[in-house]
Amino acid sequence: MSNASLSALWSCITYFFTSKRKRAPMTRPVTFMTWMLALSSLLSMLVFATDTWLHFVTKTVPLTQFAPTTFDDASFRFNENCTNINSTFKGGCTLNSAAANTFLINSEPSLELLANVSSTNMVQQTADSTGKSYAFIGLRPTSRNANVDYTATSFGATSQCKVVTNHCINEDGISGPHADYDCDFGPVQGIIPTTQVDAMVLTYFTDSSLKDNSSVLVSLPNPYYFTAIVSVNQNLGRNVKRGLINDPDIASGLHGSTLFALLCSTKVLDWKYTSINGSVTSFSYTPSNASTTNIVMGTQGYTHVGDSYVLQQTSLDVWQSDTAQEVANSTSNRSSD
Repeated sequence: MSNASLSALWSCITYFFTSKRKRAPMTRPVTFMTWMLALSSLLSMLVFATDTWLHFVTKTVPLTQFAPTTFDDASFRFNENCTNINSTFKGGCTLNSAAANTFLINSEPSLELLANVSSTNMVQQTADSTGKSYAFIGLRPTSRNANVDYTATSFGATSQCKVVTNHCINEDGISGPHADYDCDFGPVQGIIPTTQVDAMVLTYFTDSSLKDNSSVLVSLPNPYYFTAIVSVNQNLGRNVKRGLINDPDIASGLHGSTLFALLCSTKVLDWKYTSINGSVTSFSYTPSNASTTNIVMGTQGYTHVGDSYVLQQTSLDVWQSDTAQEVANSTSNRSSD
């Protein structure tokens, strides 16, 4: 029957429904089989007609299917030793208390993250609709997670810097291999070298009044405030092809270094973001508590592990910038990182 034509099928059905007097007697199994054949044929034609109708009156739409997948946790959190850090200069969380609190605990992943060579994590940059920049710790995009969409929590930061060179550095204080600095808005004073190596001196304040720089064993506000006195590009001077060479907010050391001073603030954030197809599509945040702020500032202020990476990028930023504020904006991004 499967190889018969439609005419043969029609002849079989019409023969079955003719008068019993005009056809040979049929056994019960043959009768049952014939009824099933007729019914299945009718249903097949109905399905065919319905399918044809659907093709004419409907259109194809994409269908997204979700399925569970094996995926490492994309969120970041502090360990149990970091849940109640009530001051900046406190060991046991990120600072090794047995080494005068100047060495990192578990420093290998920190160094890999700073050098951007970690195979799993990286500092990512993003911006909101107003152009304000943020930095946060996230997963490094790989072939393993590129096709996985996820929402995760982490830690982020945003920094703002303004140029205060004329408030801190006087040309009369620049001599030989160093430069004196003395800021008129707060207790920030000292000497910075201007030869051989790039240098950066950071001074942290207890609050936004900028009147007290006793940032050891205190609980800092969020955001926290600091100054950066910077000397870079010794023996290079300024790029004559850039406008920075004539910017009055930039000073020069006697050996050609570029000198400037910044006043910055950093806000530490509890971060939540969504990654779709390997790109961050949305994010939200709330200001971190005092414990998290103390951890971030303490790690930044007392280990100096990240200073060389900030200085290396700052050296390039200075060489490629046209204004002092461009340098300040670039440095604020490095501070967030």
